[in-house]
Amino acid sequence: MKKQNPESLEDVKKSVFKKTWNWLGKKSLRFKIALGLIAVIVLFALARINAFGEPFYLYARLILPVQISGIDPSQPVIPLSLNYEIENEYGRRGGKLGGAYDTGDHIFLSFRAGLSCWITVFGIDAKGIHNVFGDSLSPRLIEKDQTYTINFELDETVGVEIYYAIVASEKFNFEEEIKPHLENNFPEGHSKGPVFSNYELKLPSKFVQGHIYFNHLGISDLP
Repeated sequence: MKKQNPESLEDVKKSVFKKTWNWLGKKSLRFKIALGLIAVIVLFALARINAFGEPFYLYARLILPVQISGIDPSQPVIPLSLNYEIENEYGRRGGKLGGAYDTGDHIFLSFRAGLSCWITVFGIDAKGIHNVFGDSLSPRLIEKDQTYTINFELDETVGVEIYYAIVASEKFNFEEEIKPHLENNFPEGHSKGPVFSNYELKLPSKFVQGHIYFNHLGISDLP
């Protein structure tokens, strides 16, 4: 008699499952336990590289909190954007790197991350380092793909101003992990703001950063 082909994909699935189940039924208990452990390890590894979504990744991180080099999402894979707009008597428009603005102008600093992460956002001017997001320089947890906007007015402090957004997948210590790198880039204060050395900070690989900068001229003498 000619063998009948399966009529649908569902028939194929049932047939494969039945054969696999029968095959496993013939194996020893030791083999079944070993196979089960291998399956758990594979699923755990996939969760650790964020293959099943963020909730499973977070649970996997709780079980194994150490960093896995090369595959761990705590490596710099967090998409981060940082930009700003300027609003003054001439209206509101997009800001640009190295632009020149006056005391009293309003800055709208926006940032967005592609993954939920910890972030610190701060500025550096002639007075030093100051936070612009939250009550301190300590990092805050933000949601993925959500745009955050900070609105502030330029005060009387003139000179170059730099604003940084620095993110990591886990909470970090600003004083111990970020500030030393700022001191390396800007070793001395300056009455006209930070002296340019390199605005891109040399941070450990777990951090992702973005920065913008402009020149604060003071009160404009233009009519």
